[in-house]
Amino acid sequence: VSASPQGAGLAAVNTGGGADLVLDGATQGQTDARLFHDALDRRAGVLSKGNRQKAALARALVHDPPVILLDEPTSGLDVMASAGLEELIASEHVRAGKTVLLSTHLLDEAERLCDRVIGIAAGRVVADGPEEHWCRLAGTDDFREAFVRIVGAASLAAAPPPPPPPPPPAAERAAPR
Repeated sequence: VSASPQGAGLAAVNTGGGADLVLDGATQGQTDARLFHDALDRRAGVLSKGNRQKAALARALVHDPPVILLDEPTSGLDVMASAGLEELIASEHVRAGKTVLLSTHLLDEAERLCDRVIGIAAGRVVADGPEEHWCRLAGTDDFREAFVRIVGAASLAAAPPPPPPPPPPAAERAAPR
């Protein structure tokens, strides 16, 4: 976990192992310690990947940052670990008064956790808003279909044109017709 100087500002969650699992100060309504009852005396490096993700989030929340950046927080987790981590992320005591930025490739995760989705294609924002906005833009009731239509069209539009065909071999160019 890294945080800006003096523990203020942006906290980024890095889920690498090896750091001590410390929840001192995190029980001020910021973290649900019940999720860690069996891991309080262990180093984060020996925890399951799901519990390491939860511990990293708890460590970031100790500083009570106004912005939390989560980069693929459920990557590599099984269904139960993902559900537990998503429950923690969605909880009011984690989100209250904070901006949570979630980077994910999983649309169902974005649907469950996000109030607003920003789609990026070729390094540019192509749509920004709640799921309903995306569906209106794409003319469909299905968010996944809307995302595929909008981001897919933007990706195709941004793709470079195909290269021209190679010139014919010199022997073919020199032969009379």
